Amino acid sequence: DDEELIGKINKAKVIMRESIYKNILAEEIAKSLNISYSGFRRAFKEFTGTSPTKYMMELKLNEAKLMLSTTAQSVK
Repeated sequence: DDEELIGKINKAKVIMRESIYKNILAEEIAKSLNISYSGFRRAFKEFTGTSPTKYMMELKLNEAKLMLSTTAQSVK
């Protein structure tokens, strides 16, 4: 059911945002949503246009850019 799958994808996106400072794997997210990793990866890409791994990487890069532009922190 697409509605249920969309709900799981949205939940995955929330988990990813909440885990931005952790090294959570897409496999762990899929498991927490009671969906196979391959099914999760396929559905995530279908509904978002990108893979879960790339989505998480983009979140982290955007957070790093924000931190560099709004704080005195430097790249270590």
